[in-house]
Amino acid sequence: MSGRTKILFSLFGAGSLAGAVLVGLAMHAVRQVQPFYTAAIEINADTLADESHAMERRVAALVSDVVAVPRWQAVFSDLEVNGWLAVALKEKFADLLPESIVDPRVAFFRNEAVVGFRLVSEDFSAVISVRVEAWVSESDLLAVRLLKAHAGTLPIPLSTIVEHMSQGARTLQLPLRWTQEEGFPVALISLPDVLSTSEESRRLEAVELHEGELYVVGSTWLLEPSLSAPRFAEKEKSEREKLR
Repeated sequence: MSGRTKILFSLFGAGSLAGAVLVGLAMHAVRQVQPFYTAAIEINADTLADESHAMERRVAALVSDVVAVPRWQAVFSDLEVNGWLAVALKEKFADLLPESIVDPRVAFFRNEAVVGFRLVSEDFSAVISVRVEAWVSESDLLAVRLLKAHAGTLPIPLSTIVEHMSQGARTLQLPLRWTQEEGFPVALISLPDVLSTSEESRRLEAVELHEGELYVVGSTWLLEPSLSAPRFAEKEKSEREKLR
C-alpha cells in the first residue's frame, strides 16, 4: 500500500470517527429535556386536576360576568395552564392536537414564554421547546414571535416550527398568517374570528407575560339578535299593506 493510499485511508477513518462523534453528540442532545419541562411534567396528577378546575372556574366567571362587567382582566399562572393542558385538553379536546404531539406544557417568564411538548413518531421521540414573545397589535391581532426552538438541547430551525404551526392552523381552520420582525417569524392570529360568537363580540386588548403568570385584558359586547329572513319578509309585507 502506497504512502498516499495510507494517508487517504487515515483521513477517511478520522473523518468517519469525527462524524460518528458528532452524530452521537447530536443524539445525546436530542434526548435531553429542558429543565422547565422536566419540572412541569413531574407535577402530580391531583395538583394538575385542581389547577385545571381552577382555571376553568376562572374562565367561566369571566364569561358569566360579561353583562355586568363588559371589560375584563385575568391572571393565569403557568401551573393553572399546565393543569388545563394535562387534564381538560386531554379529556375534552383531545382531537385538537395531532397524535404526534404529546403532553404540551408552558412556562411564563418576564416578557417571554416557553412552550414544550413531546414529539413522537415511529422512529423519533424528543421534547421540542419553543421560546416566544406575545402581544396584541393595534389591528386586533395576537402576535406570537418565535425566538428559539430546540429538540432536547439541540437547536432546530424556526422554519420547522412555522411549518408545523401552519399545518395545525389549516387543520383547525384558524386564521393564521406570518410576517417577519427583526429577523424572527411572527404568527398573526385574528382574534375576533377566534374569540367571538354569534351572540358575543370579544376583543383581547392586551397580553403581558410575567414570571410564572399570564396577564390578559379584554372586552365583550352582547350582540343584538338580528331578524331572520322569514320574519323580516313578514314585517316588510305588513308595512306595505298598511300603506295601501
